[in-house]
Amino acid sequence: MKLVIALTLIATVAAAQDDPCRQGYCKEKTFHVTDVETRDDTEEVCYPGYCTATRYDISGFVNEPGKNAIVYRAYCNDVLWLAGESKGKHNGCVQVEAGESYRARIFPDSIDFSLGKISWFYQITSQREASEK
Repeated sequence: MKLVIALTLIATVAAAQDDPCRQGYCKEKTFHVTDVETRDDTEEVCYPGYCTATRYDISGFVNEPGKNAIVYRAYCNDVLWLAGESKGKHNGCVQVEAGESYRARIFPDSIDFSLGKISWFYQITSQREASEK
């Protein structure tokens, strides 16, 4: 039992050291989604017959006490590979819904709703500080 606890503790410490937010590369925050749009992006992303792609465009904000909200637009391409070396692989986006809040890692150029479980992030296309209400 002590061995299991010791191994769990070592694994937890190692994971914490690899956490990019603990290293200053991102900040873990609550992200409130206000809008989600989807569209077929196969022609833009894929060679004919090699994959299918769905683009998810999202809007939302991070609001911290005592600060103005930061409003974001971001996108993610969900890709299913149909042919070639990647056949059968799925580069999936985390599905989010408007009106819901999620813990997320906010990087300067992307948003990770999976908290490190997958590497397919939403790419930030714009961010702005909301004016005081």
